[in-house]
Amino acid sequence: MRFTFAGSCRVTTLQVLLKALIYRVSNYQRIWVENESSQPAGKIGHEMRALFPGSFDPVTNGHLVLIARLVPLVDEVVTAIATNPEKKPLFTNNERIELLSEACAKWPSVSVKLFTGLVVDAARECGAELIIRGIRTGAEFDRELQMAQMNRAMTGIETLLLPASPEWVFVSSSLVREISRFGGEVSPYVPAPVAARLREKYRQL
Repeated sequence: MRFTFAGSCRVTTLQVLLKALIYRVSNYQRIWVENESSQPAGKIGHEMRALFPGSFDPVTNGHLVLIARLVPLVDEVVTAIATNPEKKPLFTNNERIELLSEACAKWPSVSVKLFTGLVVDAARECGAELIIRGIRTGAEFDRELQMAQMNRAMTGIETLLLPASPEWVFVSSSLVREISRFGGEVSPYVPAPVAARLREKYRQL
């Protein structure tokens, strides 16, 4: 396909697109260099804090793999344990804080806190600019996408949806509790201290 311009100059469509692409790339490179030169030496941008909310009742290896993937992406990760007065979790608030803090002790940039109410309110309270949600299934994606859009509309806070790692996609806190309640072995799916506490919990019930 060819275009004919005044003066009988014939230029192919590919040449036009290529010239436009070269111009835009060159322009973007110039803008990027100008922006970089305006930054103080050794500083590219501000620190990024992310909120990773969940019940963590209990924390699983799937949770920990997501946190491990998240740590290199941001400066600080706040793992936020949801509390709901209308629900009774298997582990108390203090127990969940203890187990999650122990599991995350290897990452200095990871902290643990409790929150009640809306996730976006917890994010604003701790100064997080990003909410992290792990997704395992298509149904979860649809639900989390709707929630992410609502949170952004309410506060402007963005949400990052992280797909679960394939080897842990079937693991959930509720399934781990169910297996442990009937005497099944859950040590492949949770940290060793969590597996021990689960056995102790169900012996007491």
